[in-house]
Amino acid sequence: MRYHGLDLLRAAMMFLVVILHVGVMYMPLPDEKDILTIAEEQRDPFRDVGGYNISAQRIV
Repeated sequence: MRYHGLDLLRAAMMFLVVILHVGVMYMPLPDEKDILTIAEEQRDPFRDVGGYNISAQRIV
């Protein structure tokens, strides 16, 4: 017997996980550092420092 409500809940949670992981890439303070410090020691060369957004951090 399937509970469709639980399937919907699981799908919603998976969607939120994707949104949170994408939002982390646009957080200006992911490691409690400022943007200039992150730009100097870029551990992730694909991270766009100019694309940081404070609303992404608030959502996460």
